[in-house]
Amino acid sequence: MKNARLQSLLSAARSKSLSFTQLFAMTVVAQLVLAQSVVAQSTVDLAIEFDRSKQCRITSDYAHGGDVVVLKSGESTKTQKLPLQVRAKMEYLQRYTGNAKENQAIRFYEIARSNIQVDDGTTISELSDNNHYIVTRIAPASDRRMQLASLGDALRQSELDMLRNPGDPLTLPALFNKKGVEEGAKWNAPADALTDFLAVDRIINSDVQLLFKSIAGAEAKVYFAGKVRAEVDDVVTNMEVSGVLLADVRKKSLSSLKLAIREDRQRGQLAPGFVGMTKVDLRASDASASDRLSTKTIRGLMSGKKVQQRLKWVSDTGRFELQYDPTWRMIASEQEAAILRYLSDGELMAQCNVVRLPSRPANNPLTLAEFKTEVGKMLKADDEARIDSAETLRSRSAMKVLEIQVSGNEEGVPLTWMYYHASHDDGRCVTFVFTLEEELASDVQPVARRLVNSLNFLSKPARAKSAAAGRGSIR
Repeated sequence: MKNARLQSLLSAARSKSLSFTQLFAMTVVAQLVLAQSVVAQSTVDLAIEFDRSKQCRITSDYAHGGDVVVLKSGESTKTQKLPLQVRAKMEYLQRYTGNAKENQAIRFYEIARSNIQVDDGTTISELSDNNHYIVTRIAPASDRRMQLASLGDALRQSELDMLRNPGDPLTLPALFNKKGVEEGAKWNAPADALTDFLAVDRIINSDVQLLFKSIAGAEAKVYFAGKVRAEVDDVVTNMEVSGVLLADVRKKSLSSLKLAIREDRQRGQLAPGFVGMTKVDLRASDASASDRLSTKTIRGLMSGKKVQQRLKWVSDTGRFELQYDPTWRMIASEQEAAILRYLSDGELMAQCNVVRLPSRPANNPLTLAEFKTEVGKMLKADDEARIDSAETLRSRSAMKVLEIQVSGNEEGVPLTWMYYHASHDDGRCVTFVFTLEEELASDVQPVARRLVNSLNFLSKPARAKSAAAGRGSIR
């Protein structure tokens, strides 16, 4: 075909009795045209796109193994390593609902389960019944670019941790899509795309490259590999990343992703350190239309709702729950006590201890004067500590909130403590103690008040009538 086109051009030139110079020029032009045609035929537009009108099925397996680095019991500086093994499986239907401002999809999780083994202990985590519909989005203007929110109820910390993983399908277009790529071509991974893809907060430096390895039919194979230094929460992590992605360039759809991350993450104030390997095996396919993600179902789920990324901690014994946004991180929790830490722009700002207190008589709630007396007793051992303010706050109905702010000094650092006593009109009560540096008090106080105000006392279990007459009722 190439020779035939060239001969045709030369024949046309000879028939017009062109000069040798003109003939030579036309020959060169013809060769360039043909060369450009050959190049055009050997390049490919790599693209993954999500069609708003279609549903797809994603199946993924996660393996996370190595050692977690934690403080030794009773030590403030010495650490120890505990063996960790995590196995998780997710299977969900996805429908894209994004726009130019936010890359977003709604997912219905049919399977979401993880098995976590730390040392000799085992924990199994699953999505609660109200949290199978999850909105996943990448919000470029937010501190937390990758966001997950339930359309049913607030997620627990364990549910969010299970769902937020590297290699999320929504992160792939920004990393993978490229026009006019030749086989064998390499390019550097964009920092923002890599941030979302690896589920980190910020890329410090990276030499990760993508390689368009081959194309067979419509299936393109892209390798990626390199080293990354990144920030996660308040610490630095070093990663070695490798993997392969398969995509159908005609359908512009993802076929599969295999990802391996060897990581050495420092221990921080929000999470333990980790040394080990994470592996992701993800497969995607077209799915027949399901009522789970029909337009009618989605409209019903979203109607009148402002979807926000919210988390919650529930005390079943105390019959209360606390809702918070992911700037607060749950460090430890039991049925009647929890420790949270507040992170802003990568900096630890405050710690909050939440404790359920014994109930008081409903007709004898704690007064502000009594609360000041109780706090004052705790300050007697510290000559530099003093109460700066005390007030009763306006709060939601059926909850009374007392606030006392204390300033003092610890190991030469000026600190502020904010004490809150929240009580229900039936006598149940919870205390909050925030610890922070004094200079941060004006910034943290409104955040602390919002957290306290998110406390919700749950209704008492209904009393059931006894089957036997005259036996009264049981709780």
